[in-house]
Amino acid sequence: MNATLAHELQQRLGYHFANPDLLRLALTHSSAGVQNYERLEHLGDAVLELAVTYWLYRDFPHFGPGQMSILRAELVRAESLARFARQLELPWAVRLSLRADSRGLRQRTSVLSDVFEAVLGAVFVDTALDTGNTDLATVQTVLRPLVTPLADTVIHRNPGFYRISTPGLTLYPSLP
Repeated sequence: MNATLAHELQQRLGYHFANPDLLRLALTHSSAGVQNYERLEHLGDAVLELAVTYWLYRDFPHFGPGQMSILRAELVRAESLARFARQLELPWAVRLSLRADSRGLRQRTSVLSDVFEAVLGAVFVDTALDTGNTDLATVQTVLRPLVTPLADTVIHRNPGFYRISTPGLTLYPSLP
């Protein structure tokens, strides 16, 4: 990945990697090399679940477990993750073999959702390089502009969801 593409992608993510090799690895499909995004994707899947679940718990105190589960399922399903990847213009950054690229893997929902999870995993690992500790808040900062509009759509589309402002509680607090 060239420096310009890496810089542009980091701008779209709102996060600058201390170790840009993690970003490159997160964007490398198994068809393009032995070292690929699969391990980061596995970690990113867990980080995504935790980050979204904690966000829902913290920012929607009036939602019961059922509402939180429904909303989380919508936010972390493969189609949503692929949409987030497209919003970040990740398809053009994915490193694939020529054969895989010619078969259309670059636009495949499963590949894009995996790459998105791998990028989140890379952000999570990279935060430890800067601070010595992993940082879920940084992952949430990357996620917030992507998941908030979808969450609002889901909430407004379902009559069982409602939003109540709680005095003293900011539903979308800015993160450090």
